[in-house]
Amino acid sequence: MKFKPVPAIPSIQWLPAERLGQLHVDANLRPWLIAKGLLSERIKAVCGERFALRLVDQWSGLLTGSQKLGLRADDNAGLFRDVEMYRDDQVWVFAQTVTPDSSDDKLTARALREAQVRPAGLWARRSRVALRDAPLLMQEVFLPAMGRP
Repeated sequence: MKFKPVPAIPSIQWLPAERLGQLHVDANLRPWLIAKGLLSERIKAVCGERFALRLVDQWSGLLTGSQKLGLRADDNAGLFRDVEMYRDDQVWVFAQTVTPDSSDDKLTARALREAQVRPAGLWARRSRVALRDAPLLMQEVFLPAMGRP
């Protein structure tokens, strides 16, 4: 499969979950954005055997200032991992997990590589979680099919 380069996103604005109530968000998407915990586990619970996860890419690279801030880590590099989460053949989420080099577990995921659907805008969530006391930065981009039958 050949990937086309994704055009630069003109602006990304990360807001705390508390501000979500002030914005217009599709009612089907709102609970997915504000829920705590691992998104993949929640999607599995809803989709059952119709859930699939596909590894898109994995690499080591330099962390951006935003990633360092999100991780609350001083590392300059980390492991990146891109995945897509599906229900049947429909991609619901592109995800990115960034693991700083100081973490022992090398799990990661990355968001938005190549999408069949090009909506005007996308909702995403970003969270910092700890796995065996090692920080992971998870960024998940929700596609229009998310949560729909």
